[in-house]
Amino acid sequence: MGVILMKFLIFLVVAIGCNDHTASFTQDVDEAQPQPLRPPGPVDAEGLGHSGGQPLVINDEKRDELKIKPDSALAGLTRTFKANPSHSGVVSVDFRHTTVDSTLEMTTEVFGESRQFTQLVRPTYTSRFKQTGTQGEAIAESFTQDEKGILDILMVVDNSGSMKEAQDNVAQGLPALLGHVSGSNWHIAVISTDRRDCIRRIITSEMADYKQLFATTIEELGIKGARAEEAILMAHRGLQGECRGQTTSWLREHSSVAIVIVTDEDHQCYRDMSYNKEGKALVKLCHSKKDIYTKQVADFYQPIDAFYSYLRQLRVPGVSAKIYGIINPIDEDTSGGYWLKLGSKWWRGWRSEDGRKLFDQRADIFSDRAGYDTILQNISSDISVILKDQFMLEREPSAGTVVVKVTTDDVSKELQPDDYMVKENVLTLNHKPPQGAVIDVQYAYDAEPDVKEFSLPQLPLPGSVSIEIDDNGQVTTADPSSYMRVGQQIKFHSAPPKGAELTISYQENRQLRTELQLGKGIITELTVTVDDEVVDTYSLDALTNLITFNADALPAEGAVVKAVYNAVLEENLSYLVARHDALRDDDNILCFSADDPLLGISCAWQHVEGKDYVVFGAGEFVAGRTVIVRQLLDIDTNNIQLQEHYLPETIKLQIGTEVCYASDLVIKSNTIMLDEHLAQSLCPHLSSDQKITLNYDYIDLRQKFSVEQAFFDAHPHEYEHWEIAINGERVASKDFKVTNHSVEFGFRLPADAVVEVKISLY
Repeated sequence: MGVILMKFLIFLVVAIGCNDHTASFTQDVDEAQPQPLRPPGPVDAEGLGHSGGQPLVINDEKRDELKIKPDSALAGLTRTFKANPSHSGVVSVDFRHTTVDSTLEMTTEVFGESRQFTQLVRPTYTSRFKQTGTQGEAIAESFTQDEKGILDILMVVDNSGSMKEAQDNVAQGLPALLGHVSGSNWHIAVISTDRRDCIRRIITSEMADYKQLFATTIEELGIKGARAEEAILMAHRGLQGECRGQTTSWLREHSSVAIVIVTDEDHQCYRDMSYNKEGKALVKLCHSKKDIYTKQVADFYQPIDAFYSYLRQLRVPGVSAKIYGIINPIDEDTSGGYWLKLGSKWWRGWRSEDGRKLFDQRADIFSDRAGYDTILQNISSDISVILKDQFMLEREPSAGTVVVKVTTDDVSKELQPDDYMVKENVLTLNHKPPQGAVIDVQYAYDAEPDVKEFSLPQLPLPGSVSIEIDDNGQVTTADPSSYMRVGQQIKFHSAPPKGAELTISYQENRQLRTELQLGKGIITELTVTVDDEVVDTYSLDALTNLITFNADALPAEGAVVKAVYNAVLEENLSYLVARHDALRDDDNILCFSADDPLLGISCAWQHVEGKDYVVFGAGEFVAGRTVIVRQLLDIDTNNIQLQEHYLPETIKLQIGTEVCYASDLVIKSNTIMLDEHLAQSLCPHLSSDQKITLNYDYIDLRQKFSVEQAFFDAHPHEYEHWEIAINGERVASKDFKVTNHSVEFGFRLPADAVVEVKISLY
């Protein structure tokens, strides 16, 4: 028998039915969280510094120092662990086949847990405002209509070789041009259609010889200008006062503007232009026969668009500005109309119907067949229509204080705000009063308009706004119908009294919490309380373990919501087993059903944190199933190794019907020394046809317990408070430490101890 024993190792494998990892909290679904509540009272800066900006784990003394109340937690969790559980297993050794069989039972794990949160309390804010509107100083002024408006005229005159007769006619036409606006304060600028040109001269009504200056300026244009007439481009440059890259504005701020273009050719369009020594233009057209039609149109109208866009920035076309053209028409085209209207050569290619309408409103085109004096008189008459009279006021009126009355033939009429415009200290009438009419203006200056709108720093909760108005010591509560809330704006229908002080109170518009996430597993025996009152106004999603409260029964502000339950893990596929270090093929292991040895079960080794586990394949779990784990050995020793924390009083070594106990064996360093045992003959002799069965208990020593990161991620916070109890007795904070959401004890816990971990987040 001794020889046989020398050939075989009896190796102990203890099968246990426990979870392979440290018990932990789990959250699979993110919860919509409010912003973390701040701890009441002052916060100790030194305490914050220790955490390096991370949530600070505090003990009771630090919590008291920071003045954090125990019941002020935003969220909390309580979980119980079983510390240092004792395990037992059955191991059989077959000497003939060199196998060690361990028997284990597949089990589920049930643990108790509670989770809670404190329903947020919406902050109440108070904002104070003062009605800043003031009356200002009143003033009255009176004016008489005498047609002395401000008028700026730009003359754009073609100076190509065919324009001699037309220029002579224009040079003598100033009296006709001023016929209906001679009483105005007018300025006339003259420029040609040659892109190399600048404004030649500005003639004003204050000049004694303005008629001769005008005629001379037109004559000096000459007829040697570029054959490429670019009237609209030069009108644009003329309004800007541009000359060889430099711009000098000549338009007066409050003037009416008239642009008069005299030419016998439509606006030309060129991509590039240069001149030879004789001054002949060497040009490249905007379009060619190879260009598509749409590109021709786009290139042609680009300067027109730019001109009108600039004019719109300066004035309102048709109201304070007009464009006129004196054109020499040619024969009718096939469409039945004169094409020689400014910018209308490509009429059918105009980009939109709206564009055509705008063009018609902004330009009046006259044929020179009617005679220049007649044309210029017509233009003068039309200019007088847009020549709105401006009146310079002594002060700049405060907004909303102007009252204008026009008296004609002893009949007074108060104008509506749409009938005039006030810019700075200039009053402009939209309709010219008749000669001799009296314009009376009353207004206030340095007045502050009454304020009707007040902006709150936070978005108010609907229905929470309350407004008190203090009017010279008389305090009243504003009727909710007297104002409306739009976002963060409070808008009164009628402005509060001048000088009144407003106090607006409201709650911040924050959504109450509607959900509570429970841990993993099948939830049983669930009880939900709100302020210790059991409620059933919620639903539980069995797939996500998410509690959702009914929309019409949300926990009230500040209420403590708590869920107490048991969680059953649906399956445990990992079991602690002592692994022999000399398996055949290094990792030889077989698993099969104890009830049916022919029914194989998928399994494999897994080494985690210094311990060996047998892990079963997915789908193999059946609660209560008895499984045999067989290790195939290739060894030559007689010693049996025990688990590190074995209980000697539980050892029972059975050989047939004979039993040996710890006192009968030689045990050194967690190993049963069978060689020495045989020499002492304290137990029955072994034979090669026998099996050995060993039973004993040991402790799965656990000193560290972890909480999953997901719990903390779901509840943003600044402080964590950990409270520990062992078998119902509170553990002083100095006897444990918390690192990375794990608690570790400074002393050995007793066997089968119940560890309760309570975490509060602030």
